[in-house]
Amino acid sequence: MKNIKLISAIIITNNEEKRIADCLKSLEWVDEIVVVDSFSEDNTENICRQFNCNFLQRAFDSFDKQKNFALDKATGQWILSIDADERISKELAKEINETINQQTDISGFIIPRRNYLFGKRIKYTWGEDALLRLFLRQAGRFCSSIHEKVEVTGKIGYLKNPILHYNSKDIREYVEKNNLYTTLEAQRKFANGEKFNLIKALLSPVRIFLFRFFKLKGYKDGIAGFILSALLAFFSAEIHFKLWEIWNCKKEK
Repeated sequence: MKNIKLISAIIITNNEEKRIADCLKSLEWVDEIVVVDSFSEDNTENICRQFNCNFLQRAFDSFDKQKNFALDKATGQWILSIDADERISKELAKEINETINQQTDISGFIIPRRNYLFGKRIKYTWGEDALLRLFLRQAGRFCSSIHEKVEVTGKIGYLKNPILHYNSKDIREYVEKNNLYTTLEAQRKFANGEKFNLIKALLSPVRIFLFRFFKLKGYKDGIAGFILSALLAFFSAEIHFKLWEIWNCKKEK
């Protein structure tokens, strides 16, 4: 008899009515879906409840705590962490099922991502993108309050087929999406005692643009690569400006 292992997919959401349905459809093959929503004001909840998933709500404080809350509510032996703007292809689903049903001593698997932005495939500007997204529930825990990652006890393996990542359809959405990330990063720097530095604020964006567009060959992604490199440089400057704002507000108080 096959040693069939139970898979739980976990997702955190906030105002994802435009993307969550396609994400959930791509997860119909898993045994359990846990959605932790930070009190969305759009139709996210109603859409999620149309699917066979465990829909929970929790006030957002950090990405790792939100994901760990979802992890604690999951019951599967294996956890598949996915975002609302990501999709699991049939090929990846098949590979996951075949892999975890084999006798293995591996506790977690790194999965590559195929990225799309503004309707274009981004191959170079983001660099090589692969994340640990599949792991044994008892062996893993999320850490890092901003770009959360999984720390796993045990051996790590690699899967071949990618997660499909449809980031943002236009510049406005991408800028709005990253507003939270830049705020959290500025707050993290402030909590660590980092002071605003004008030289860093001026040079960091330049360094990031040159790295993304030339070192990583973002120019091969065409105009989309140029725009993405410029936006990533802008976000770097924005973090420094927000750090200045936090310190300035503290002085005024």
